[in-house]
Amino acid sequence: MGICMDLNTQPPALWTLEDGPYEIAQHCLEKKANVLLLLNAWLDSKEEREEPKDWRTLNFWAARLRPLWARTEELEDEDSDSDKEEGLEHSASQQNHPGQETIVIVCNRSGVENGQTFAGTSAVFSMRRGSGRPRLLHSMDRKSEGVEIWTV
Repeated sequence: MGICMDLNTQPPALWTLEDGPYEIAQHCLEKKANVLLLLNAWLDSKEEREEPKDWRTLNFWAARLRPLWARTEELEDEDSDSDKEEGLEHSASQQNHPGQETIVIVCNRSGVENGQTFAGTSAVFSMRRGSGRPRLLHSMDRKSEGVEIWTV
């Protein structure tokens, strides 16, 4: 279990896609966790507001958990061309890949408070070590409020 700030690096570290650091993802791998639950209050990216989901935020969460889904050679080879193709892939077009799977459940706040708009877009991901892409199994919309039950 973690909170939104667990996706960020601990100062004085600076985060990069290639080098991380990926503290919470590494912790999940070390503990062989098959579920990661994140309780977030992430703000809306304010991009593509006409889209029901905040795709920038979804991609950011997936990028910060890269060791849970990246190919081993991608993590070892910082100059890999495949890094340029990163992004979410929906489960319908994803093939099964071997490797440890971690189900990531992100419960993110929605709505507006004190002039701040939250991203909503709570989601469930399947992140399988070595697959090369995270799988988005389901997500709520930016403005959705409530509880949903998802079968994984």
